[in-house]
Amino acid sequence: MKKFLRFIVTVLVISIVIGGTYFLIKESRRYKNNHPEEVEVTVVNKDDVISPKTEDKKEPMIPADETTIVIISGETAQESGEEEPALPRSETFSTKEALIDSIKLIEQRNVGANVTNTIQDKVGEEVVGSKYKELFELLNTSTTSTTIQIAGSMIYIIPASDFLDSQQFHYDEDGNLVLYVVEGAGTGFKTKYYIVNETLIEKVGEDVGEIYDEANIESGEEMILDETDLQDVYTRARSLYSEYLKK
Repeated sequence: MKKFLRFIVTVLVISIVIGGTYFLIKESRRYKNNHPEEVEVTVVNKDDVISPKTEDKKEPMIPADETTIVIISGETAQESGEEEPALPRSETFSTKEALIDSIKLIEQRNVGANVTNTIQDKVGEEVVGSKYKELFELLNTSTTSTTIQIAGSMIYIIPASDFLDSQQFHYDEDGNLVLYVVEGAGTGFKTKYYIVNETLIEKVGEDVGEIYDEANIESGEEMILDETDLQDVYTRARSLYSEYLKK
């Protein structure tokens, strides 16, 4: 009988301990759910923090409205916040206008230079341009009589035919094409392509030395601008330079 009572008491004690433990755990979880732990956030003013590496360093200020164009050995790269490789013989122009002015100086020098070589030859579209391919096929020919003149760093292509445009190729001191000029056959108009690193930066039409202004045409005559494929121009420019100017 005593053993039985002892067994009953032991079972009751164990039940009470288990029940109490379960109740404490349950209440602890409920308290945490109702009272989430707050995370401490520290706000630091960036003006109060000084990096030891940049404390004495002052960054140059660049006007927001100014475009910088860098010429590196005849190539250009427009700065957009990315670092450009520092290569020798680099020249910097603050604006596109300044760059075009530098190309105009090359043109003036070439136009005023003495002709050092004149070649009379029959040439094909590899010289006068692929835009005349259909004309050659129509005339059942592949060549045309042409005069090629060399003056300064300019190659001047003058076809004998009145149906073909005259063309000027102007190069910088590194042999890169910077200006391509087309004199429209029978129109009296010129189209000038300002080029850097085989990329067109400006196209301008001229009539008798005057810059074409579409909003101010006194005669009412519409200027006919050249529409040459520039990829063809770049290919011919490289070939012509190697043939007539490269030493």
